[in-house]
Amino acid sequence: MTTEERWRRAGFDPEAAEDWHTAGFNVDDAADWRTAGFELAEAAEWRAARFKFSREAVAWRADGFNPAEAATAWRRAGFDPEAAVAWRAAGFDPEAATAWRRAGFDPEAAVAWRAAGLEPAPAAAWRTAGFEPAEAVILTTIGYDHPEDLP
Repeated sequence: MTTEERWRRAGFDPEAAEDWHTAGFNVDDAADWRTAGFELAEAAEWRAARFKFSREAVAWRADGFNPAEAATAWRRAGFDPEAAVAWRAAGFDPEAATAWRRAGFDPEAAVAWRAAGLEPAPAAAWRTAGFEPAEAVILTTIGYDHPEDLP
């Protein structure tokens, strides 16, 4: 079967086949992206952001991300779409979410500790010592920067 026939069998007219091919897609990849609901321009944008497969881009797109804004930053930081949505909804960017997650916080807890004015590492220390955010605020206000400083 010729390449032209493969494109036609995949549902591409000659002009569309040429457009997808010129954009760097082979017939199988083009069919995959189009079946997933992507037009050529959008598929090319996701591929340029290093999303090789449509199924991965579909998950990010379904959660409201586009490749130019946050999906690549969140993905580079090691978040899947579901986690990225939760952290973003809590008001965190990828860098801040990474710091809080590394310190052992989920988005909800991180919001409370950040609202108390604490950074991730000190917040983790206070929490590990059994303190709540409000208690940590009082203690830091009177000069105790870490629970180890307490008498």
